[in-house]
Amino acid sequence: MSDATAALPAVLLTGGPGAGKSTVGRALARRLGAALVDQDTVTAPLVAVVADLVGVHDLDDARLAGPTRGARYETVVAVAEDNLRVGTPVVLVAPFTHERG
Repeated sequence: MSDATAALPAVLLTGGPGAGKSTVGRALARRLGAALVDQDTVTAPLVAVVADLVGVHDLDDARLAGPTRGARYETVVAVAEDNLRVGTPVVLVAPFTHERG
């Protein structure tokens, strides 16, 4: 990343389900003029396809979480990096459960 990109804000909001991450993220993105990169929004359509293929719709079920977790986080980070590269600050919203542990 360039020095100009490094100076852009990249805010990460983490927490458990129902903690208010998306609500706070939307308000903060609006205030900062930042792109909102919410994991659920960014990855839901593809996760739904995988869920249908494996016949499981609970994101915590290992049969769904196993094949999708890594890709979901990679997607969120990649979208955030793309925004930062073009000069747009970002607010990332995702549980980052394992990372917080």
